[in-house]
Amino acid sequence: VSLSNVVKTVCASPITQALPAADPFADLPAPPATNPCQNGNQSTLQPGTYCKGLSLSGNVTLSPGIYVIEGGDFKASSNANISGEGVVIYLAGTSGV
Repeated sequence: VSLSNVVKTVCASPITQALPAADPFADLPAPPATNPCQNGNQSTLQPGTYCKGLSLSGNVTLSPGIYVIEGGDFKASSNANISGEGVVIYLAGTSGV
C-alpha cells in the first residue's frame, strides 16, 4: 500500500445527522509496547514502539509488523512517499495524526 495512491470518495452533498461508524477494532486488545524505543531516522523502518512520535519525509519503507506510536504524533510531510505491506500503525494514548 502506498499513501501516494490514496483513493478518495467524494459525496455529491454532505450527509447530515448520520450516526458515527462503529470502530472495527474496538474489541481487539491494544498491542504491547516494546523496548527499546525505535529510532525513525532511517529510510527503511522496523516494527516496534516509537516513543516520541514518528515524523516521515522522503521515501520511507515500513517493514511488515506493528508500529506503536506513543508520546507524540504520527506525521507524514507533503513530500513523503511511504510504502509497506502487512503494516499496522497503532496510535497509543493521546497520540494522533
